[in-house]
Amino acid sequence: MSVLPQSFYSFTVAQATASTAQQVQPQGTVPPEQPNTTGAIIKGDSANTATVYLGGPNVSVAQGYPLAAGETVAFDANGLGKLWMISTATGAGATLHALLTGP
Repeated sequence: MSVLPQSFYSFTVAQATASTAQQVQPQGTVPPEQPNTTGAIIKGDSANTATVYLGGPNVSVAQGYPLAAGETVAFDANGLGKLWMISTATGAGATLHALLTGP
Protein backbone atom coordinates (compact mmCIF):
# COMPACT_ATOMS: atom_id res chain seq x y z
CA MET A 1 0.00 0.00 0.00
CA SER A 2 1.33 3.41 -0.91
CA VAL A 3 0.54 6.67 0.81
CA LEU A 4 0.06 9.82 -1.22
CA PRO A 5 2.12 12.81 -0.14
CA GLN A 6 0.10 15.36 1.79
CA SER A 7 0.43 19.10 1.28
CA PHE A 8 -0.93 22.01 3.29
CA TYR A 9 -1.77 25.65 2.63
CA SER A 10 -2.95 28.10 5.27
CA PHE A 11 -4.21 31.67 5.27
CA THR A 12 -6.08 34.17 7.43
CA VAL A 13 -9.04 36.28 6.34
CA ALA A 14 -10.78 39.12 8.19
CA GLN A 15 -14.24 40.56 7.63
CA ALA A 16 -13.69 43.68 5.50
CA THR A 17 -17.07 45.39 5.90
CA ALA A 18 -19.50 44.67 8.73
CA SER A 19 -22.72 42.88 7.74
CA THR A 20 -21.58 42.40 4.12
CA ALA A 21 -21.03 38.87 2.79
CA GLN A 22 -17.57 38.20 1.36
CA GLN A 23 -15.76 35.16 -0.01
CA VAL A 24 -13.56 33.33 2.49
CA GLN A 25 -11.07 32.63 -0.31
CA PRO A 26 -11.64 34.52 -3.57
CA GLN A 27 -11.19 32.60 -6.82
CA GLY A 28 -7.60 32.57 -8.06
CA THR A 29 -5.97 32.97 -4.66
CA VAL A 30 -4.87 29.33 -4.31
CA PRO A 31 -1.15 29.27 -5.05
CA PRO A 32 0.03 27.18 -8.04
CA GLU A 33 1.55 24.55 -5.76
CA GLN A 34 -1.86 23.89 -4.12
CA PRO A 35 -4.38 23.48 -6.98
CA ASN A 36 -6.12 20.29 -5.83
CA THR A 37 -7.23 20.78 -2.25
CA THR A 38 -9.44 18.05 -0.83
CA GLY A 39 -10.22 19.24 2.67
CA ALA A 40 -10.43 22.33 4.84
CA ILE A 41 -10.30 23.24 8.51
CA ILE A 42 -11.55 26.68 9.50
CA LYS A 43 -11.14 28.20 12.95
CA GLY A 44 -12.59 31.37 14.37
CA ASP A 45 -9.82 33.50 15.87
CA SER A 46 -9.81 33.21 19.66
CA ALA A 47 -9.88 37.03 19.95
CA ASN A 48 -13.00 37.48 17.78
CA THR A 49 -15.54 39.80 19.37
CA ALA A 50 -18.41 38.63 17.13
CA THR A 51 -19.58 35.34 15.66
CA VAL A 52 -18.67 34.70 12.02
CA TYR A 53 -21.32 32.96 9.91
CA LEU A 54 -20.45 30.68 6.98
CA GLY A 55 -22.53 29.78 3.94
CA GLY A 56 -23.09 30.53 0.27
CA PRO A 57 -23.11 33.92 -1.47
CA ASN A 58 -26.38 34.87 0.27
CA VAL A 59 -25.15 34.02 3.78
CA SER A 60 -26.62 36.10 6.58
CA VAL A 61 -26.34 36.21 10.36
CA ALA A 62 -29.85 34.72 10.44
CA GLN A 63 -29.14 31.78 8.10
CA GLY A 64 -25.39 31.10 8.22
CA TYR A 65 -23.46 28.39 10.06
CA PRO A 66 -22.22 30.12 13.26
CA LEU A 67 -18.53 29.92 14.13
CA ALA A 68 -17.77 31.55 17.47
CA ALA A 69 -14.35 32.62 18.73
CA GLY A 70 -12.08 29.58 19.02
CA GLU A 71 -14.51 27.16 17.34
CA THR A 72 -13.41 24.93 14.47
CA VAL A 73 -15.20 23.27 11.56
CA ALA A 74 -13.69 20.73 9.14
CA PHE A 75 -15.06 19.45 5.84
CA ASP A 76 -14.17 18.04 2.44
CA ALA A 77 -13.70 20.84 -0.06
CA ASN A 78 -12.09 21.58 -3.39
CA GLY A 79 -10.83 24.97 -2.24
CA LEU A 80 -12.96 27.56 -0.51
CA GLY A 81 -13.96 29.69 -3.49
CA LYS A 82 -17.66 28.98 -2.93
CA LEU A 83 -17.62 29.57 0.83
CA TRP A 84 -18.73 32.98 2.07
CA MET A 85 -18.59 34.65 5.47
CA ILE A 86 -20.41 37.47 7.24
CA SER A 87 -20.15 39.09 10.67
CA THR A 88 -21.34 42.22 12.44
CA ALA A 89 -17.72 43.05 13.34
CA THR A 90 -14.75 43.81 11.10
CA GLY A 91 -11.01 43.13 11.03
CA ALA A 92 -9.59 41.63 14.21
CA GLY A 93 -13.11 41.20 15.62
CA ALA A 94 -14.09 38.73 12.86
CA THR A 95 -11.08 36.76 11.63
CA LEU A 96 -10.88 33.19 10.32
CA HIS A 97 -7.85 30.93 9.98
CA ALA A 98 -8.03 28.30 7.23
CA LEU A 99 -5.93 25.21 6.58
CA LEU A 100 -6.38 23.43 3.23
CA THR A 101 -5.06 19.94 2.58
CA GLY A 102 -4.46 18.06 -0.61
CA PRO A 103 -2.48 15.35 -2.31
